[in-house]
Amino acid sequence: MHYLDTSVLLVYTLAQVLEEERYVHVSKLFKLVNAEKIKAITSFYALHELFIIAIQNAPDLETGSKFGKEALNKVLETKIILAPLLNREDRILYAQKFSSTTPFSSRSPRLPAAPPNPQVIQ
Repeated sequence: MHYLDTSVLLVYTLAQVLEEERYVHVSKLFKLVNAEKIKAITSFYALHELFIIAIQNAPDLETGSKFGKEALNKVLETKIILAPLLNREDRILYAQKFSSTTPFSSRSPRLPAAPPNPQVIQ
């Protein structure tokens, strides 16, 4: 099974024009997934991040929400397996296990900028 992170989902949905070469490969990957020749999984975290990228790179919330929903629909229409969010107990356990003295906001990278008019090809 192959885990598809946000960078793969982004190329498949919102960044096709920016990442033409990568899109060719990612598109082939999704064709294999849909033909059930390989299994792929993604998480609700990756889906949420994809939606956030759409909003952050749109001129306004309404437009970003529209692009984000189209991107989510495109992914959800495939035969990709969805991994759930962690339950409350696991979040607490992992938060304690992997805690850091550095605030999260100062160690998290900025999301890549997309063009002002991201396009989703239907």
